[in-house]
Amino acid sequence: EIYEKIFHALTPGEFTRLLKLGEWRDPPSGEPLVHNGAIVQEMMLLCAGDAVVRLDDVELARLNAGQSSF
Repeated sequence: EIYEKIFHALTPGEFTRLLKLGEWRDPPSGEPLVHNGAIVQEMMLLCAGDAVVRLDDVELARLNAGQSSF
């Protein structure tokens, strides 16, 4: 499903190699993934669920499964 939605421009072999470079994480609901001012050194891809982008308790955006944040 991830391949078809996002990475379909890659060959199946390229996609498999990309998957091997990353790691799967399942953070607890409501846990911050990043903090304001932090340097992010990884790409995150939502495979399921959604995430809210907030600054000072103001919702700026909502990311759904299949969207990435750099």
